[in-house]
Parts: sequence; C-alpha cells; structure tokens
Amino acid sequence: MKETKGCSSPAMDELLALTGLKKVKMTAINLYKSALQFQRMPADVRKKNPLNLNYCFLGNPGTGKTTVARLFASVLHDSGLRSKSTFKECTAQKLKDDGVDEFRKLAQEALDGVIFIDEAYDLDPAGDKFKGAPVVNELITLTENERARLTCILAGYEDDMNAKIYAYNTGLKSRFNEVIFEDFDAKELAQIWTHMRSQRGWSEEDPRLTDVVVRRMMKSCGKKGFGNAREVRKCLEAAAERAMGRADFDPEAMLLQFVDVVGEDPRSNPKLQRVRDDIERKTGWKKIKKTIDVLIMVCGTNYQRELDGEKPLPVFLNRMFLGNPGTGKTTCAQLYGELLKNLGFLSSGDVVFKTAGDLGGSVVGEAQQKVLGVLQSAAGKVLVIDEAYNLNDSMYGKQVLDVLVEKVQGGENDDIAVLLLGYEDQMLSMLREQNPGLARRFPPEQAFYFEDYSDQELMQILRVHCQSEGVKPTMEFQEKARKKLDMLRRSESHFGNAGAVMNLVKAATLEASSRAQGEGQIRLEPSDIDIGPEDDVQQDPFAPLDKLYRMDGIRKKLEQLSNAFAVAQEEGDEAPELGHFVFTGAPGTGKTTVARVMAQILFHLRLLAKDRVQETSGLNLTGEYVGQTKKKVEEQLEAAKGGVLFIDEAYELGKGPFGQEACTAIVAAMTDPKYAGVVIIIAGYPGDINKMLDSNPGLKSRFTHFFEFPDWTAGDCVDLIQKRAAQGSYGLTAAAATVLEEGFQHLRKLDGWGNARDVDKVWKASLQQRADRVVEKSEGAEKTLQASDVQPAIGNLLAARRPKAAPSMPMFSWDDLSCQMPDSRTKEQPTESLKLGEAEATPAPAEAAPDPMDMEQRDPGVSDEDWQELQQAKEAFAQEEARVARELQELEERLKEEAARREQERCIPRSTGTSFASYTRDGSCANMKSLLDFLRLLLCLSLQTAWKPGMTLPGL
Repeated sequence: MKETKGCSSPAMDELLALTGLKKVKMTAINLYKSALQFQRMPADVRKKNPLNLNYCFLGNPGTGKTTVARLFASVLHDSGLRSKSTFKECTAQKLKDDGVDEFRKLAQEALDGVIFIDEAYDLDPAGDKFKGAPVVNELITLTENERARLTCILAGYEDDMNAKIYAYNTGLKSRFNEVIFEDFDAKELAQIWTHMRSQRGWSEEDPRLTDVVVRRMMKSCGKKGFGNAREVRKCLEAAAERAMGRADFDPEAMLLQFVDVVGEDPRSNPKLQRVRDDIERKTGWKKIKKTIDVLIMVCGTNYQRELDGEKPLPVFLNRMFLGNPGTGKTTCAQLYGELLKNLGFLSSGDVVFKTAGDLGGSVVGEAQQKVLGVLQSAAGKVLVIDEAYNLNDSMYGKQVLDVLVEKVQGGENDDIAVLLLGYEDQMLSMLREQNPGLARRFPPEQAFYFEDYSDQELMQILRVHCQSEGVKPTMEFQEKARKKLDMLRRSESHFGNAGAVMNLVKAATLEASSRAQGEGQIRLEPSDIDIGPEDDVQQDPFAPLDKLYRMDGIRKKLEQLSNAFAVAQEEGDEAPELGHFVFTGAPGTGKTTVARVMAQILFHLRLLAKDRVQETSGLNLTGEYVGQTKKKVEEQLEAAKGGVLFIDEAYELGKGPFGQEACTAIVAAMTDPKYAGVVIIIAGYPGDINKMLDSNPGLKSRFTHFFEFPDWTAGDCVDLIQKRAAQGSYGLTAAAATVLEEGFQHLRKLDGWGNARDVDKVWKASLQQRADRVVEKSEGAEKTLQASDVQPAIGNLLAARRPKAAPSMPMFSWDDLSCQMPDSRTKEQPTESLKLGEAEATPAPAEAAPDPMDMEQRDPGVSDEDWQELQQAKEAFAQEEARVARELQELEERLKEEAARREQERCIPRSTGTSFASYTRDGSCANMKSLLDFLRLLLCLSLQTAWKPGMTLPGL
C-alpha cells in the first residue's frame, strides 16, 4: 500500500514489527484497507454506512493488548478514520471506583480518538449492580450514540468477557469487533527472550540455555493466565538476580549460566540438603522420608534431562497428608514448602493454613468466592487445608472441591501447592464420592502417609518434651507412660500420638506439682499417671471364674489362649490372633457374666486396651431403613474400641434384609484395621446361633473360638442359694436345702429353665416368704430360711412352668367331631375307653402304689424339728399334686358330658385323614381313649412320672 497508494503510517510499521500477533496484524491491515476505500466514498454514503470501530481484545496477559491498543489509536488517525490520535487508558476497577460521572468526563476527553478499558470483565454488571452496572450501561450508550467520533477498546480474558460482560446484555457483543491475541509459540518466545537479554546486555554461557527457557515456558503456554512476554521478562529478571548473587559472577562478562535459569542441581543444592537434614532428624516419618528422597531423586533426574533436551518425569506438587493427629502433618507441611522453594517450584515457599470451615459458605456462591480469594493469596506458597474431609459433608463443601479441581492443575509452573490433610479412611472416601477430577489432582498413590509412632518413638518424644518443659521423668514413670499410651492407641479410633504424649506430660506435671518437692526440677513419678487397674502378677486373672459354675471347660480354653500369648512373647515370636468368640447356651448359664470377666482377663493379660464390655443385642443392631443398620453397628464398634463388643441374642442378625446388612457390616469391621483392637462376642441359643452362622459362611469363618455353656445342675443351684445366704448372714435349714434341691430337679426339666436367673427368682421369693412369716408370726430376728419359706417360692415357679390345662390347648376342637344318632346298642354299652377311664378313676385304696416320699428313711443327725419341717413340706407338695389330679378328673367329666351331648346331634362328617375326631361304624367315639391317655400324660408331666399308654394312675 505504501508503493501503490502512497500510504504512510509509522504506527502501522511499528505494529507490523512486533513479534507474533499474526491475527492482530491482519486485522490492522484490513482496517487500513477499509479506511482507504471508505475515504473514497461520498460524504452522504459514508454517513449511511458507518464503520464499527469498537474492539474487544481477547487473550492472555503479555500478548501486547495494551501496546496494540495504543498503536491502533495512531493507525485510526493515520488512516483518516479518526481526527485525533487521542488515547485514554484506564482499568475497569478504576472506572467503578470513580463512578459513572467520571467515566462520562473521560469519554468526552477521548472524543475523536480512543478510550481503552483494560480487564473490562471486572465491571461485572450482574455481580456489582451498584458500581459496575451503571458504567456498562453508559458504555452501551456511548458505543451507540458516539460511534462516529469515539472508538472504545475493551481488553480481557475471553471466557471472563463472555461470562461477565456479554451475558449481561445480549446486544453488547454485537457492538464490538473481537480481536484474538494468541499466546506466543516457541519460536516467538525465543525471539523475545533473545531480544530482551540482548537489550539488557546479557549473554549466554551455553547456547542451549535459550532452549531450556523456552521449554519451561511452553509448559504453561495456552493456559489461562500465561504471561507470554511478561513471563519472559520475569524469567530473565530472576535469572539475572541469581547470576549477580553467584560468588563467581563477573560484571564485565555478564554471563547467564544454567544454574541461573533452572537453579542448582537438587542432588548438590546445600539449601535443599539443610531442609532434608531437618526432615531426617524428625522422629518417625519412615515413609515420609522415603517419599521425599524419591521426590529429590526425580527432580535431580529431571535436572539433567532438561539440560539434555529430554522430557522431564512428572512431579506432583499437590498432595494429601494422611494420618492420625499428632503425627507431624503440620510440621511437615512447613518443611514441604521450603523443599519446593529450593527445588524451584515455588517463588515463596511460605505456608497458608486454612481449615475446611474457613472455606465454606452460607449462601450459594460464597464458598466459590472464598476459595478463589484464598488461592489468589496463596500464590507462590503452600496452601494447607486441614480436616479437609469435612468438605465431603455439605453442598458448600462440594462447591469448594469443584473450584479446587478447576483451578488447581498441579503443573510445575503453577507456583502453588495445595495440601489436603485428614484421616486416611475419610479422605479416601471423599475422593470416591466427590468430583472424579479430585483424585487426579490429589492421587492417593502420591499421598504422604503418616504412621502412628511406635512405643520407642513415643518415649523419645516424651523425653524431648519433658526436657523442653523442664521436668524430669523417672524410668518407672516412662514405663507406666508407655503402658498408658499403648492403651490409648488401642482404644481410640484416631490416636493422638505426639498430642497424647503432651497431654499425658501436662496432666502428670500438674499432679506432681501438688506434691511437696524439693528445689530443682519437678520429678515425674509413676503415681502421677492414672492408668486404671494395673497388671498384678500375683493375682490370678482367672479368679473371677471361680465364682461361676460349670466353667471348667471355658477356663481351660482361656488358659490355653493365655499360654499361647505368653510363650510367643517370651520366645519373641509373632503373637497368635486373638480372634472373636461365640457363646452358646441357655439363659442364665453365665454368658454375659463370662464376657465381662473375659474382658478383665484379656485386659490384665495386656491383650485388650480396656476392661470394658459394650453390651448390645442383635435386635438393637438391626435398623428400620436403609443405611441405619450400618450406622448402628459402627456406633457400637466405636463404643467398644479397645474392649469387648458383646452381642446377645445374636441370632436376630440373620433375620430379614436389615439383619443381613448388620452381618455384612460386622464382617467388614472384623477385617478393618480401624477396629483391630475390638473383640466381638456373639451369644444365644445353640440351635439359633448355629443356624444363623450356617446361613452366613463369611461371618462364621471370622469366629475362631466357640464356648458352650452347659445347664446348671440342681446341686449348683442350691450351692448358689447357700452362698447368697451366707453372704447375707442367713441360715438355711437342711429341710429347706432338700426342698430346694428336689424343686430344682423338677424345674430344670421344664420348658423355660433359666439356670441362674431362676435361682435368683427363687432366692428373692424366698426372702419375701420369710419376711411375710416373720411379720405374721411376730417371731424373733433369727435370720434363717426354712422349708416353709422356700417351698412356696419354688412351688409357684413350678406351677407357672407346668403345661397349661387341656381346654387352652389348640390341638382339640369340637368342630372337628362328626357324629350320628346312636342306636340302642350304643346307649346300653359304654365304650371300652370310658370303662377304662372309670375303672382308673376309682382305684381301691389297698392297691394304690406306695409314695416314694413316704418310703424315704430319716438320715442320722437330722433333728426332730428339721424332720418335722421336711415332712410338712412333703405333705404340702403331695397336696399340690392331688389338686392337679382333681382338676384333671373334673375336666375329664366335662369332656364326657360334652361328648354325650354331641352324640345326640346329627351332622355331616367333616373330618378326614388323621383328624382327632374319628368315629366307629356304630357312632361311638373311638378316639376317646386317646383323649384320656393324653389327659393322663399331662398329669404325669406335672408329677414328673414316667408313663406309658394304658397305664393306671391314682385319681384317674
């Protein structure tokens, strides 16, 4: 155009001389061509076809938007499109701060020229209705009313302009011509680097240095925020500063070396080695130290690969710090910041601490704004988010994580490192449940795992802390502190580690301060620690079992388990698995009691951290809706941490879908390291427990010990009564003991036998009977239980347990009987069954069988008073038996009468097969004999007498 049209524009020449910016240059050339054609049009035509000279420059910083805008003002003037080359520059934030009136004044000053608004997205009219919206509204007016005299140029990121400016008014975008400023490519970045370096008088020691600089910058090229020419300038200024700080720097040569651009080799960097030494001196941290060594090694390999022009190995800056409290996560975060700074990843290396609560919000959008602000303030630093798992609990936490996924890429040039701190299980759960990108930003395999300190490490921390606090722990105190900390470790879900040590020393110091001590350091003694019941080597841990009955087999199994642990400890072998237990037996056999005793035994053997039993039932663990069951199981397991979880009536766990859910939760807990210190005991009836375990092989395989609890004998029951009487200073007569033994013999054969529970009922009832007797007869204060006290107590329990009378039994129904009109033969001749019943109902006294109780001989040494009392008790027992016989005989008579009445009725037979009502051909009730035999059986059961069909009994 210079040659053909004679055009001259120094501004256009300068613009075309800029590095890169191909699209921008084409826009400027096309603008100049349009201007030439426009000037050739008649004035009236130009007025009817005005050009749109408002522009929106979109791109990353450092691409020359401001420089090009200034040149555009001159190009517009040179081309004749504007009468002046006026250029007014401002930022969106300044326009908002000054107000719309100042904006109007600025626009008037820029008439016939250009007004340039940088970072125009900050006007954000939708988000800032009081300051930003008025300015944007005025801008819309200017672009329409003053388009012939004023050119408005906006600049900013493309996505922000679309989201914050154009979205506010759909007609706004059409008022501006968009000009895209692309990031510089590798060749252009190299040209800019060489040009800037030469301008400042620097030269390169090695020609490969430019390639290294460009490769580093190209890692960020194309990403939002990449500084382009500014990034080159920043890199050059940083390299120059390092060069001038070198001891061998020559001001005359002005040479840039590799070390000035990429830093020192991590394998020989003294500053980095000092940080590494600080980490190495920390107690514990075995995995952490290994992970940091690997990081330094990878960075050293990348250093050489970068010089050779090879692609570096990936390095992860953003990590999770996983572990229990007190393991040094916060301390490690500070050292990690120094480490990354000396590796060249961070410009500052300082640490910004935040908690999950600091990032949350109370209204929609607040959380995102908080996170963006925190990320901006943490540039060049390490951002630590403690207790990050709390972000998994609410919608606002989810918003925070989504912003982190969007903004934190984890690149080596991000100049920020984000650390998420928390418990391992909860943090990994958050990764699974939240934005999938979160696991890519914070890969679990790259996490720092902080293990709990060992006993030896805890003692080392204790000694160091005591020294810093000015107190002196004795060796005995340290040993007891070790036991206390071991108990805490096994009983707490999240052991406090160093924090637990500090709390223990603090409490012990306060206790020691209360004692009278001499001048000098405070000595910490074993008595300053409350550890609970201690392991007394002189005490038999199995002694509590001696108070129970039928415990020989159980005691033997527990002793075998104890011996296995003792031998393993003595020989230095791995301790056998403690496992879990199944208790089967009837009620009252001591299952719950043994569970409590077992917790104490295992605690004294140092196999459990607590001697406490968390008691529950299978029904209590079963929820009523999806998810409740698992929560109930976890609550009970947490309460039982370090001790015993006793689940009575565990067979309920096998019933229904929620019961199966509870079984699944328990199986999972048995293999979860979190509950490694919990011993689970399930108990119940043998048949029900076995059925439940057989239906769930996975659950059954988790139990390694099976204890059977046999029923008590009558002698066990009487012995317990005698021991209770002795404890209460009561006497128990021989006659009372005999009545009790005979009564328990009968009682234990009936359904519902409760073993110790029934003994307890009889004991309490006997005391009540004695109290009634003493008050009624106004006897003396002699504390003696007689046969007359215990006989009603056990007799009432026997009566309640005996089978109920026949009318209440559902197996017999008159509706099942079919009958026909009897003939004369039926009326004259009674059935064989009725004759048998009548004969048995009135036996001859002389033929009656002798009562075994009457044949019992009096033992030597039994006093007349005791013998008389025993005979009275026997007589009362016989009277009770006679009463039951009379009731059964009366029932039989009523049945006979009802049968006779029914025989007079005519009905259609309804019974078939093996129905109870089967009739003979002549209409008599053939099964009446069976009914009578059944009634006799009921009597025999109440008398505990063996019986065979057809036998004759007194009273029937």
